[in-house]
Amino acid sequence: MDAKQIKRLGIKLGIKESRVFRKAEELMRLAEMKPGLCVSGSCKAVICLELACVSSGQALDRVTAVKLAGTTKSVYNSMLKTLESLLDMQAPLTFRELSVQFGCPSRSSQVAEEALQRYENGQQVFVNGVSDCTKPLYLTASLYATCKKLKVKIDKSKLIAMTGCKRSTFDRMCCLLEPHVESVLGENQSLQTNKRSNSFLDDIEIFSQTDELEEKRKRQEVHDNKEENELDEYEQWKREILQRVAAERQSNGS
Repeated sequence: MDAKQIKRLGIKLGIKESRVFRKAEELMRLAEMKPGLCVSGSCKAVICLELACVSSGQALDRVTAVKLAGTTKSVYNSMLKTLESLLDMQAPLTFRELSVQFGCPSRSSQVAEEALQRYENGQQVFVNGVSDCTKPLYLTASLYATCKKLKVKIDKSKLIAMTGCKRSTFDRMCCLLEPHVESVLGENQSLQTNKRSNSFLDDIEIFSQTDELEEKRKRQEVHDNKEENELDEYEQWKREILQRVAAERQSNGS
């Protein structure tokens, strides 16, 4: 598709700035060089125009774009994600953003991130020295695999739509990540068990120390009572002696 046709489509989309058209033409040339992209010329041009608008901070009517592309909304969205990925125009995605968007608990994103890190460490997933695991497919698959293990509900169809991949590709990626998710969850469970065991042992030690202190207190009480009784007996004996001496003196004086 030539520049004039791209411009005609752009005008129908309400695009006026020449820099947006130039960017769309550039993206169209790059897209033409990507093999295996099964999409019509008009659909590809409209998507390139939308990507050019996004990169230039311009708004675009998505409903009109889908009509001009001559396809359905779901197919258009899927092709948009695919072209974004092929042209390296995807905005960086994070587990935190995914968790907020899909209403997942923070634990899900933490486990998913750790599982993906372990997968990355054990795989050759680097392109030109940069990790390929930042792509949406890896993040969404890891989050889905984690939510599945934690029995957290999440919309799988929407996750797949974000990747621009086929369901079968998404499912394969989930299968590859599941062992790492299980590993992370298993270690977390073991850590919690150890913490509970340590807490139980600490409680036993505290109880033992308490019992020992109580025993010492009782022994001290017995000792103190014994000394007190001995003192009372001595005082009683001393009084009796003094009384006897006094009685003898009184008897001798009379």
